[in-house]
Amino acid sequence: MFLLLESSWIFLTPTCFLIFHIIWVRNFASGKKYRITKMSKVQPNPAKTALRAEIDSRLAALTQEEKKRQSEIVFQKLINHPWYQNSKRISLFLSTDTEINTMPILDHIRKRGAAAFVPQYAGGRMKMLKMDFGDEDYMPETKHGIKQHAKEVVREDAMESGGLDLIIAPGVAFTRSGDRLGHGGGYYDKYLSNARANPDVAPKVVAVAFDCQIVDSVPMDAHDQKIDLVIMSDAKPNPEKAALRAEIDKRLAALTEEEKKRQSEVVFQKLITHPWYQKAKRVSVFLGTGTEIDTRPILNHIRDRGGSAFVPQYIGGRRMRMLRMEKGDEDLMPFTRHGIQQHPRDLVREDAMENGGLDLIISPGAAFTRSGDRLGHGGRYYDNFIASTRLNPNTAPKVIGVSFNCQVVDYVPMDAHDQKIDEVLFSE
Repeated sequence: MFLLLESSWIFLTPTCFLIFHIIWVRNFASGKKYRITKMSKVQPNPAKTALRAEIDSRLAALTQEEKKRQSEIVFQKLINHPWYQNSKRISLFLSTDTEINTMPILDHIRKRGAAAFVPQYAGGRMKMLKMDFGDEDYMPETKHGIKQHAKEVVREDAMESGGLDLIIAPGVAFTRSGDRLGHGGGYYDKYLSNARANPDVAPKVVAVAFDCQIVDSVPMDAHDQKIDLVIMSDAKPNPEKAALRAEIDKRLAALTEEEKKRQSEVVFQKLITHPWYQKAKRVSVFLGTGTEIDTRPILNHIRDRGGSAFVPQYIGGRRMRMLRMEKGDEDLMPFTRHGIQQHPRDLVREDAMENGGLDLIISPGAAFTRSGDRLGHGGRYYDNFIASTRLNPNTAPKVIGVSFNCQVVDYVPMDAHDQKIDEVLFSE
């Protein structure tokens, strides 16, 4: 509708979010008078504005190192979650500097053969368009610094070709129960509402966040969409675990070198006569430090009997690989800051999980129960690795812990991510 008011033309659209004040105008063509309203902007929810400002301050205080650390923990939690593992079509956002780094997630989706989709914001709407290899190198940025497909680039639209199994959502703030505060554009709320129109095919929605983005309450309006799960690092140490590690450290410090040698020899004999070990052709073993069972005789025995030995390489993000040990490797391997020998990054060795898997994992730990509860050293490397090997129960390796007697306790505090082991060998 075109209207004349004080010799100015005004075009009214049905989608304007505006409030009217009564004024008189005249339709130029008919001469009839109409009463309409003058337009002014709707005020934003002040509680949301205040919370966004508070979260902005918290995010600004995070160092790059801390953002990297939390992003790596969130990545591991996500890729080990059954919703992610069962999803073949996944949407995710391409993160900015104030968000959890999602590039490792994109790479992982591709490596596991799933389809990745990312947002394209245009005209008040959002689409999820498929990411082809290399797309991220050519995508322009919006005025908010968000990468997205250019308008002229043709890519599969997720909702027009099979929908989505999982949506990984951004946000400003979240509660643990799933309330979400977005950035104010309403794009994800509208998209989630449409995706949930048919509950039978609605995707799961997981948000990824820094710890400082988790709050007790989020102001929610009628149109705001809850999410199904929030993943954060939540990396505060478990006090029970910290106390038990301190106690085990004292016990280990009291062991003489002779006693450690004696118990290591007993454990070695128990292991090499164990049927799981005798049947295993591909065995991973850690290279023990001075406070662990001596595993060098185990490594030599695996080689002498014609088996393949693999040892950990810690690669960050609470991830590790098991790389094959060739004769003489231990003489070339540097020590980490924790005194653990591992292959240098530039030395190419077979990765066990990319070439046949493992039959047996010989695991370290700080403490164990006889029933297989295990307390690690706090990095979650073995928990994450063992979990990844158990995705297919038909090919999962057996896991044996080896320890000194003083490391065997009646109770180990276990969190959701902690992996039980199949058996513990100690000299007793």
